[in-house]
Amino acid sequence: MRIRASLLAVASLSLWGCGGGDSAQVTAPPSAPPPPKAATPTGTNVSQTRPGGPQVATPKAGETPRGPVIPPEALIVGGSQPNYTLVALADAPPHNRFLVNAPPPGYDSRFLTVEAAVLSTPARPATLPDGFVAVETAGYSDDGWPLRIRAQSDGAQLALVPPGPFLRGVDGGPSNAGPMHVIDLDRYYIDVHEVSVGQFQKFRDALRADRKNAPPPAVNSDSPPDHPVRGISYRAALQYAEWAGRSVPTEAEWEKAARGEQGFVYPWGDDRPLWERRRSPGQIDPVGSFRADQSVYGVFDLAGNVREWCQDWYSDVSYQDLAGKAGVAIRNWTGPRTGDKQSRRVVKGGVHGWELWHRDGVSLSESPADVGFRLVLRLSGPAANASTTAPAEEAREPGSPPRGAVPKGGDRPRPSRSPNQKGTSKSPDF
Repeated sequence: MRIRASLLAVASLSLWGCGGGDSAQVTAPPSAPPPPKAATPTGTNVSQTRPGGPQVATPKAGETPRGPVIPPEALIVGGSQPNYTLVALADAPPHNRFLVNAPPPGYDSRFLTVEAAVLSTPARPATLPDGFVAVETAGYSDDGWPLRIRAQSDGAQLALVPPGPFLRGVDGGPSNAGPMHVIDLDRYYIDVHEVSVGQFQKFRDALRADRKNAPPPAVNSDSPPDHPVRGISYRAALQYAEWAGRSVPTEAEWEKAARGEQGFVYPWGDDRPLWERRRSPGQIDPVGSFRADQSVYGVFDLAGNVREWCQDWYSDVSYQDLAGKAGVAIRNWTGPRTGDKQSRRVVKGGVHGWELWHRDGVSLSESPADVGFRLVLRLSGPAANASTTAPAEEAREPGSPPRGAVPKGGDRPRPSRSPNQKGTSKSPDF
């Protein structure tokens, strides 16, 4: 079942009244003097305020000044006689997603994806991996995937990120975060919130109950259970991911969940943040405390709270290495094969200006007090799950041969050290 509503502006406004039968005459009491008649505002054409709009001619001597000439197709949004009304279309178009060219002032073009809300119930919901259940009240995507699922291991709720390309990085910013480029990802789920103090303690208790080695407690283990866990090493994050049946996100997965397809600067868009209460960089609050810090997929705290581990090895030039692939969407990119001399992994979020393109690296031997993590669930499936709206190449290190190609000399290419991209919880070596 699918429900759609569409509105159409038409150049007329009709008013209807209702009549009644005759009634007995009643002598009306004397009425109060009528109030002064308010001046009726004149109609305003939105195009008058734009550069190049209709101009008012200077009247000649003896002429009556006239207003600007309003073209008949103009949309009058004010006054006593607006030239439009809203009607519901019985036959809505079968699409809910449109690509719109909406250039801002000073730009030649800017393409935006406009998507109308659609509530649908699939005939056959997709099958989730064991250990995960659908949050049915959240609804389903058109192809049957629940928009929200819950992990039975730690109770985390995960949001669906649909397949397709997105814009990663930034032009004109720090050299390690540019240039902007296109990455194409399969669908996946990502934790709506960072892993919390309570969830991490549950994990440690479960390992000790099974007589397994548990990582050290978090630096904020005495904080309320709904605070994001922090002071966690990358190895501890991998250990938690294995126990929970999920994975540490790649940098591309983290950034798409935060910025959406359009590559927004912040989770809420490109405008400056408007917090409902005071918030400063580095401030730690219970997960989900700020409604504005929510991405288009409903994922919280990607701008604020803790910085978060990503799976990729960190390199200052990894984005620049992709610059030669302009116009090609790189499929399921997992970063360079090796890290720098400090053996650093990427960390994202929680920076001074709240920008989501910001990236940094933290050594595997460190457990910074402001670093936590969240996890993803990758879904196995056919290659058709990925978007075909742009040319795509399977993820590999820039300059390396395509999968299955035999380089000169007859040697087979070395197997990639990137993690399994079929959605298992197996973690990369560290």
